[in-house]
Amino acid sequence: LDRLARAADAIGQDPASAPLPEAGPSEIRRVIAAFNRMQERVRRYLVERGRLLGAISHDLKTPITRLRLRAEMLSDPELRAKMLRDLDEMQSMVGATLDFFSSIGRDTERQPVDVAALIESVCEDRREAGQALSVRGAPLAPYRADPQALRRCLENLIENAIRYGATADIEIRDSPGELRIAIQDRGPGIP
Repeated sequence: LDRLARAADAIGQDPASAPLPEAGPSEIRRVIAAFNRMQERVRRYLVERGRLLGAISHDLKTPITRLRLRAEMLSDPELRAKMLRDLDEMQSMVGATLDFFSSIGRDTERQPVDVAALIESVCEDRREAGQALSVRGAPLAPYRADPQALRRCLENLIENAIRYGATADIEIRDSPGELRIAIQDRGPGIP
């Protein structure tokens, strides 16, 4: 039972690990056999998902490149700039989504992250695009995290706040017990 419990905890880290030996009383052997079948289904699902994401990535790159070439031929510089910005955003979203799915199941090493600098970097990119953001508060110390995953999370939340609420108000509250980053907008909310 201890081996089964450890294998169940580890399945998210390595779904391709070797199946457990089916040993012990008949009830335990049946549970282990069911676990091994489930692990194999999860492994097949992850492999299929990887293939699907690879195909989607390839399929989206081609039309984005074609649209970029067509946009660069536009005679109206303002319209050209807007279309190229939209294409950059689409390419960024595709890349971020693929990065996210490829990182699932990988155990990334946490490291100290300067959260204030990370938030400022995300906000600076958006301010340059004319988006309204405010930041209040500061962390007490670096926070141990996966910097890419934390950036992706912040970018998604801030993007949604701006898309649905026109602005993003970010508040950093830090204490010895927890670091809290609140991102609020003035949108209609979700019923």
